Amino acid sequence: MSPTRTYRSFLLRCWVTEERDSSEALDERFVVESVSEAPRHWAFSTFEELVDFLRAELLGERPGDQQESPPLARPPD
Repeated sequence: MSPTRTYRSFLLRCWVTEERDSSEALDERFVVESVSEAPRHWAFSTFEELVDFLRAELLGERPGDQQESPPLARPPD
């Protein structure tokens, strides 16, 4: 038996705006929309929230579940 594959399709919108009160403050916004028969959408105000959502939706991980990446191996001298 071959493993079951689930196909997911999303539209991602990203933009950054400046706050009106301060020219230095930036406001990040991210919106993810599922492209399916029953479209849904989710909004995030940080990139980290977006990544946590994608990990949960696509990999079944929850924030804090991610294991640290092993250190990169150095090439031989």
